[in-house]
Amino acid sequence: MKFVTAIVVIIGATLSTSAMANMPTNMQTSTTKPDKPMFIALMADYYAAEQKMYGLTIAPHHYDWDYPNWGYYLGYAQSKQNKWQDDGVNFKRQDRMWRFGLSYSITAGLSVYGGAAYLQDITQEQSQIMPMMEGAEPQWFKSTDVKWGAETGLKYAFSQGWVIALGYNSATESTLLSIGIH
Repeated sequence: MKFVTAIVVIIGATLSTSAMANMPTNMQTSTTKPDKPMFIALMADYYAAEQKMYGLTIAPHHYDWDYPNWGYYLGYAQSKQNKWQDDGVNFKRQDRMWRFGLSYSITAGLSVYGGAAYLQDITQEQSQIMPMMEGAEPQWFKSTDVKWGAETGLKYAFSQGWVIALGYNSATESTLLSIGIH
């Protein structure tokens, strides 16, 4: 067993040494600090969609010194659950959405962003059939419509620690307003 471990270590050292030897000499190292500020923004989102949606987004920005103009984001939003009755049948509906994408800095504070959105439109319908047992409740049947979309917008990070973003989301076919801190 010791012999196998020694061979694995020798092969690993040989491969890493040869990889270092094949490295280009003009590669820059990440020792210089980028001129863009590095931050993580936490934002509250509002979608002016058919069903108003509220959510949260986290957006790290400029943490890779080799790509100082780039950032990314991940967000989640959902609507309130709407309940209604039609011809004696109970219904519930709720939208949920995940969004993710990249951002690129134009200036120290202004960025453009774009990405994908995954929207779930969840509708539940209560059956008209009541099970014939004591204490039984009617069953709910759930259907989920899924829609992929894209979004794009502008984000501005103020030096006082505030972030504001305005964009358009094609999955909800609505505008998006985000306000947060960094």
